[in-house]
Amino acid sequence: MLENTGSCNQQINALIPNTKKYYPYFLLTESTLWSNKMLKSASAGTMQIVNKTEFSEIDTYSPELSEQNKIGELFKSIDNLITLHQ
Repeated sequence: MLENTGSCNQQINALIPNTKKYYPYFLLTESTLWSNKMLKSASAGTMQIVNKTEFSEIDTYSPELSEQNKIGELFKSIDNLITLHQ
């Protein structure tokens, strides 16, 4: 998760969340679910690739923004604690 400007090549799918609807750290916690969906739809080969169209069609369900904030902040705190103890 980038918290500032970045770039990537054409084989990297990226999300730029609408922060009026989604809390970015909440979406990060959901990314494991998307990853599993992408593995199922990825093209076979040496490097599995999910094209932009398939990536754009992945659905996710999310609670209201206030609930996303609570969930995201909880996981952010846990991640920070893990980092401190490493």
